Amino acid sequence: MEKIVDYISDKMGLAFEKAGYEASYGKVTVSNRPDLCEYQCNGALAAAKQYHCAPIQIAKAVAEKLDAADYSLVEAVMPGFINLKLSGAF
Repeated sequence: MEKIVDYISDKMGLAFEKAGYEASYGKVTVSNRPDLCEYQCNGALAAAKQYHCAPIQIAKAVAEKLDAADYSLVEAVMPGFINLKLSGAF
């Protein structure tokens, strides 16, 4: 059985690809700051080195490619984190 975090990571990987980056940067983890979000992706920070682009620009581009119906919160925050909260529909 697939874990939710793996399923979300797959969706995040697709969003990275749609934004023009490698899907491997789409790994999602449970947030260590539950006051801010449930899940987070730090892949934009690593991708910035390879693509020579500001992490926040990558995070914003990827966040725009996510299916908004799956999340009650999708935000790209400095320096390049993507914070997520799942929607009730998810």
